[in-house]
Amino acid sequence: MSRSLKDGEIDELKSRADIHNIISGYVSLKKSGKSYSGLCPFHKEKTPSFSVDPGKQLYHCFGCGEGGDIISFIEKIENMDFIESIELIANKIGYKLKYNMSGASRESGKARNRIYEINELAKKYFQFILHNSKSGNAPLDYLKKRGFSDKTIQEFEVGYSMDLWNNFTDFILKRGFKEKEITDSGMAIESTKKPGAIYDRFRGRLMFPIEDIIGKPIGFGGRILAEKSGAARQNAKYINTPETRVYSKSKNIYRIHQAKNHIVKSDEVLIVEGYTDVMALYQSGILNAVASLGTALTSDQIKILGRFTKNIVLVFDSDQAGINASLKGIERLKEYNERLDLYFESNLNIKVAVLEKGYDPAEFILKKGKENFLDRVKKAQDIIDFTIDIILEKHEIGDLSGKLKASDDLIKFIMTLSSAIIQEECVKKIALRLNLKENLLLEEMQKKKKCTPQQ
Repeated sequence: MSRSLKDGEIDELKSRADIHNIISGYVSLKKSGKSYSGLCPFHKEKTPSFSVDPGKQLYHCFGCGEGGDIISFIEKIENMDFIESIELIANKIGYKLKYNMSGASRESGKARNRIYEINELAKKYFQFILHNSKSGNAPLDYLKKRGFSDKTIQEFEVGYSMDLWNNFTDFILKRGFKEKEITDSGMAIESTKKPGAIYDRFRGRLMFPIEDIIGKPIGFGGRILAEKSGAARQNAKYINTPETRVYSKSKNIYRIHQAKNHIVKSDEVLIVEGYTDVMALYQSGILNAVASLGTALTSDQIKILGRFTKNIVLVFDSDQAGINASLKGIERLKEYNERLDLYFESNLNIKVAVLEKGYDPAEFILKKGKENFLDRVKKAQDIIDFTIDIILEKHEIGDLSGKLKASDDLIKFIMTLSSAIIQEECVKKIALRLNLKENLLLEEMQKKKKCTPQQ
């Protein structure tokens, strides 16, 4: 939906946003006459040269020359574009921006806002249930047995959905929301047995709020605590909010809002699979970790991460390292086509870190410590080399038969890549690993291309 702000909205926002309050969330400021001063967040310094003038609603650094208003500050420090910066400021101060929209767009905007409101209430409700359950503290005990502190649980705003059919829907209906609004948010499902009736999507699950890049609540991930009877989907270890007006798992990243500045600072992002993996890394002091919301890393997610760093490390547990568990055969490799090309065309440095067998990232760092984890990250392998390795692991390349089968699988992998440059580099690597001539591999690849139907 294309939207533009109504005339005067930017000035209205700036008049309502206190530049001192906003910037003090990023910089430690001290009163200095009519202004405030602190260490500049945009360059390294020991003597404060960064000044904020609340009267003029401006900031300026006398060291590096950086300066401007509250919008330019957010653009710079959050690495956001203009409209994202405006929406983030509005979100921080609780101001609803007014847009120029058609009738249909206006209704769509209202529907989106209702989903945000439902998600915000749901987040608070599930947190309350987690910390005030009358039926015992099994969910909280589970988190603490996993090694998570009260501070970390609060930081991640973890909650719990009661193992009841209508617990949340009854709560939210009493707040004036309509059944369709609740199902549109993904928090409830319409009954097939009783038309018009709805029931909770999340039941008996730890609830992890998912936010967009500016911090708006867009959905939830729910982790089951125990197996139970019922629909197979409800028994799944994790279920997420379905696609809605505000949530798409392929276009969002778990904890990107909180992690983006740390990603910029460290010039690296660690991508793990689960919500508790991100929590464990955060608790150990590793703040540049995010999760890909249960999907293989998508092009949209890569584009988002590429705004903050060119260095991406995918952290796999040992079970994911094998071809059958992680990539699930040569056919699954085709899913990596667009992403692998994008990695290279965007000059991204993509690596894979594999953890010790039997440990996921959360268990590894809680039991083996931060230094051992960072050592694994430091030894991360280039993604192409990693992919080649897990294909080679399937075959006995010491004999001719195994070498032929390996080369066949590897050629199929190379053919999934649309970039000729990447293909050529892969051929060189494979020829070296299998002690084969490059021209022979190229000839085999050309033969397969001729036999492969054009899409």
